[in-house]
Amino acid sequence: MIHSLTLGNFRAFSGTVRVGLAPLTLVYGPNSAGKSSLVKSLSLIHQSVDLGRDASLHFHGPAVDLGSLETTLHMHDRTRDLTVGVGLPFKDVVPGVSEVEIAFVRSMRGYENNRCSLSFRDLDGSTRIRLDFAPTNEAEVQFGLMPESLEAFRQLVYSTDSQPLLFGGEERLPRFDVDRLLPGRMNGWVDSPARAARREESPGADEWLRVADAVNSVFQRALADFSYIGPLRQPWQRMVPVDEATGRHGVGHAGEHVLKVLRDRPSVLNMVNESLQDVLETGYRLLVTDWGESVSAGLGGLVPPTMVPALEHLESGTVISPVDAGFGLSQLLPIVVEMHSRFDTLICIEQPELHLHPRLQARFGQLLRDAVQGPNNNSFLIETHSEHVLLRIQRLVRENQIDASKVKILYVDNQEWDDDREAYVSSSESQILELRLSPEGELVDPWPGGFFDERFDEMPSVSQMGIDRGQGRE
Repeated sequence: MIHSLTLGNFRAFSGTVRVGLAPLTLVYGPNSAGKSSLVKSLSLIHQSVDLGRDASLHFHGPAVDLGSLETTLHMHDRTRDLTVGVGLPFKDVVPGVSEVEIAFVRSMRGYENNRCSLSFRDLDGSTRIRLDFAPTNEAEVQFGLMPESLEAFRQLVYSTDSQPLLFGGEERLPRFDVDRLLPGRMNGWVDSPARAARREESPGADEWLRVADAVNSVFQRALADFSYIGPLRQPWQRMVPVDEATGRHGVGHAGEHVLKVLRDRPSVLNMVNESLQDVLETGYRLLVTDWGESVSAGLGGLVPPTMVPALEHLESGTVISPVDAGFGLSQLLPIVVEMHSRFDTLICIEQPELHLHPRLQARFGQLLRDAVQGPNNNSFLIETHSEHVLLRIQRLVRENQIDASKVKILYVDNQEWDDDREAYVSSSESQILELRLSPEGELVDPWPGGFFDERFDEMPSVSQMGIDRGQGRE
């Protein structure tokens, strides 16, 4: 599971920012402030793993299209270096270490400035060891830091001194294969009889391989268990041809594989129907009919193997197509299916509230609570503008139905106060603020100016009552 996210000079963000993620992380902020950058950075790493086994970050692909390194850099400044990274759980591998942060740095100032950094952090989040790998070509990286032994590695972890993890200088520079972005198995040492002889005197090499294998394992698992659903889900059709593809990788970025998931996994369909009836209270039950064989369409024509989705109205028993049930439900169903079909996965969703009535948005908040605390053990990173989702989550915290520690509210802001204009104005740099949630479900930190204030501006009774708009509120 991904614990944190690091961005440096990535789109709207200047410098380096690091944010922690909770089982349920809600991201708010004005349009074009950079909210989607959090999700897109994860999609970038996921896509780069899928598209190749080299040291490249693939900025253009099926998961996300960021154009190129230059278009992704903050202000398109070629003198800056771009950083994108993730923090992953790393317990019981190295004593005293609870998390490893894997960050990829890419530069337009020369390939030699590209690198991968591994930062091993202890329980309080402080960095104990940082290792930098500089690529020497597309196929391998050179590792310039080697622990002398297991005991030396442990001593460095527990040491408060910033001593280098390097013994013997460059006589011990091994080379490692790049395993989907990361330095992994040792490929061989720099050709030199003297250096080759020293290899036998470096028991730390074997220890590094054990640690490197563990880093690769948690990285591959975290990126394999990653799901992204975009802001516009594919509208449902009355009939969908069956092809050879399955929904084993989820519903797809636009929900295009949702029927395949339901066809292959009937148990998921049962859970989806429980959510539709008990939590979302839609009044419908979802049905999927599978015409596994081609059927005659008259005049000698054939309809290929087809899936037919339907909604049964529970009160009347009437069966209709999802096409006739309104656009909002078609946008929500892929998300509900993904929640129930995934396990131990970070599910990233953009604008889940689109085309949903406020009441259904609030119930979606209830569904998120159930998913976070359910047996699937999924976590969620959700970019949203919905106040109703947040209000329901606050209510659930207040009613002790979910612990406040499992919820994180991030606000991405590109506004700054202008004293001369006495107003907020747009800035070229965005920042990420965490709005703390009390155990009673109250926001400890007030909303930054200009967000959710419109509702109060449009209510004359509020100004007449003299309510301070700067105070935190639901």
